[in-house]
Amino acid sequence: MAERARERAGGADAGPRTAAARAATARRSIGERPNDMVRYTAGMTVTENGVIYKANWWTQGADPAHNNGGLGTGQPWTIVASTNPSPAPSPAPPPPPAPSVAPPPSSDTTWSASSIYTAGMTATENGVTYKANWWTQGADPAHNNGGTGTGQPWTIVATASAPPPAPAPSTTPPSPPAPPAPSTGASASREFTPYIDMAMPQDANLSAISAASGILNFRLAFVLSSPSGIGWQGAGTISDDALANGTTILSQVKAIQAAGGDVTISFGGAAGQEAALTAMTAANLQAGYQSVIDRYHVHSLDFDIEAPRSRISAPSRCAIRRWWGSKPRTPG
Repeated sequence: MAERARERAGGADAGPRTAAARAATARRSIGERPNDMVRYTAGMTVTENGVIYKANWWTQGADPAHNNGGLGTGQPWTIVASTNPSPAPSPAPPPPPAPSVAPPPSSDTTWSASSIYTAGMTATENGVTYKANWWTQGADPAHNNGGTGTGQPWTIVATASAPPPAPAPSTTPPSPPAPPAPSTGASASREFTPYIDMAMPQDANLSAISAASGILNFRLAFVLSSPSGIGWQGAGTISDDALANGTTILSQVKAIQAAGGDVTISFGGAAGQEAALTAMTAANLQAGYQSVIDRYHVHSLDFDIEAPRSRISAPSRCAIRRWWGSKPRTPG
């Protein structure tokens, strides 16, 4: 199981945020400049140096001028407009190709770190042509390329020295590619696993988010202490997981797992009460953790530790040790 400790500037919320408080925050003016002490949630907008940015998710203290990108880039902000737009530079025409060299597509331009590329646009660097998988800026395609499911913003489509062969005619539709195997945590490659706040209506359809972004792995937040034990956002029990679109968190998790993705359930967060601080015994807390694993068939749990706490609580450590000690061991 993964432990994740994150401290945010400004300290913890004084308590759970009410719907009225969230609505008041959402009504902030578009003209407001970003403030290191303000928390922004998904969909909120700010202006800095004549550029308007929209928050991709909960963020605080991340300067949008240096932390922006589309879905799949891992950046908390997206550029949506500029109050002082400058005309895009006219692309230089490509040189006449040699007889043995395939010319790049007519829409190609030489890649530039300052240019904005949207899905389907192409750019050439060092004789290699890349196609943007989604909105991207500043990500060098030579070091940030890969197919669907890799979380990379670029895909190689052609090289100057070895143009791709024309596909052979076929009378039958091609078989869909097999989905990548879910991560087991043993791979040394990096993996992008974003937090998804299951209390937000726009986050209710995980399959749609996965299809639009190419992301297969998600971290669902948050499970907290509730009057009934533990529950999503600190309400009811773990089985009370109905979403705004009429589905349930369980059905969304099953859909991602069926597509070859992986899901981690996150305990904690800045608001509400951590389950470990209200459990009567370590055995009760262990049973709560196990109930989440059993319901959603997940391979890992996440513990989101916010200020003023700087480490996982003693009851959590005790419950985790008890749970780990109860797992069967394979000899050798």
